Amino acid sequence: MSWIVEKKYKARIGGIYYENVPEPIVCNDESLIKLLRDNKTGLLGVSLDLQTQDKVLIARIENNEIKEIHSEKFSILKGEHRFAIVENVNGKIWCDLKFAVEDIHL
Repeated sequence: MSWIVEKKYKARIGGIYYENVPEPIVCNDESLIKLLRDNKTGLLGVSLDLQTQDKVLIARIENNEIKEIHSEKFSILKGEHRFAIVENVNGKIWCDLKFAVEDIHL
């Protein structure tokens, strides 16, 4: 897949709809989420480092794929076009990512 920076998109992130926002989530002048598009399939890819409040890495996600996970404390639940990262001890969902191509009406 060939991923390119996406400037034109619609996405729901944390229950909020974003449209064509260059950096949808920024904290301390750092973009926390990157959005790229596969120029062959049109799929919008999400990349982020999922961390605790103490900046301990839970998982690294690159273009909708989990590349790294703290597997002793967290599990992955997979479904069609989605996955969730869940804390083993209490069932807390830290990330629920759906990445199907569909029309979003704002």
